[in-house]
Amino acid sequence: MRNSGGRSAESGRGEGLATEGGAAALDYAFRVLARKRMISVIHPENAIYIRVA
Repeated sequence: MRNSGGRSAESGRGEGLATEGGAAALDYAFRVLARKRMISVIHPENAIYIRVA
């Protein structure tokens, strides 16, 4: 199992950075690491990121 945690500053919200980072991480996991599935775990305080997952 691998963990990719992250934090974002208030000033960066709404710029699509989490979406881009998530897409790149998924691409790498499926293409390079040959993973079959990925799981997102989101802390309730970060519910805004459910859309990104």
